[in-house]
Amino acid sequence: MAQICMSGKRVRLFFSVTILMWAVTHARADVAKGQEYYDQGQYKLAYQEFYESALKNEAIAQYSLGAMFESGDGVAQDYDQAAN
Repeated sequence: MAQICMSGKRVRLFFSVTILMWAVTHARADVAKGQEYYDQGQYKLAYQEFYESALKNEAIAQYSLGAMFESGDGVAQDYDQAAN
């Protein structure tokens, strides 16, 4: 049976990539859940999902929050906040 030998650098790289992929997938799942809530008119839940993802620098979540503030869906309409 062939043995698989990975150097320490390769093992660290493998785990780093795995963790990064998990983090990106998890963040996108939160944005997707936020969009689902938004589409159902559950704006408070949508805001919470988008806000948590926006704090993690997820651009789509940040854009979605801005759109909510611009339209006033579930939040007080605030053009200054929308622009941030």
